[in-house]
Amino acid sequence: YILASIEGRVAVEFLDVRPEVQARKYAFKCHRIKNPDGKPESTYPVNAVAYHPKYGTFATGGSDGFVNVWDGDNKKRICQLRRVYRAGSAIMDAYVHMVGVHRG
Repeated sequence: YILASIEGRVAVEFLDVRPEVQARKYAFKCHRIKNPDGKPESTYPVNAVAYHPKYGTFATGGSDGFVNVWDGDNKKRICQLRRVYRAGSAIMDAYVHMVGVHRG
């Protein structure tokens, strides 16, 4: 499962208590914007998370207005949708959120 916070962090956790599975959990910072002139970065809450159970990808929507799509297995951002209106609400309200596409 995936947890999100108002501190702009996301944690990927597992219900399986075996040590080899628990070793795969991780957390990272997201929804942060670097400010010009060397000022500290701005941190925005993560308002929504949508998970794709087959492909292990997930999307986060933050108060910064961005939607980020992540590859949970490789711990990398796949893409960022820029300044979506009401980003967090859009992910939470969409019935067909995180539909996978596969070539082959």
